[in-house]
Amino acid sequence: MQAAVRELKEETSLDLEQQMIPAGKYYVRYPEFDYIFHVFKLKFTEMPMVETNVEEHSGYKWFKPNEALDTANLIPGLSEIIRANYL
Repeated sequence: MQAAVRELKEETSLDLEQQMIPAGKYYVRYPEFDYIFHVFKLKFTEMPMVETNVEEHSGYKWFKPNEALDTANLIPGLSEIIRANYL
């Protein structure tokens, strides 16, 4: 989990002092590849400010779970994870 916290800070500048709550491990298999998602939940008292490196990212957006389902096809298996954890 320390690696996930470190990577989140590197990619977004979010420094998580609060506890990450494990929400499960999900396996997605396809003929060409496999995914393993390690899912964690966080509760924020207010929407955090994200800072990204413009050379590495073109932007970001926060989604409500039901809104995220419309874009979940970007990552295979994501819609199942959203439904299992948030809806």
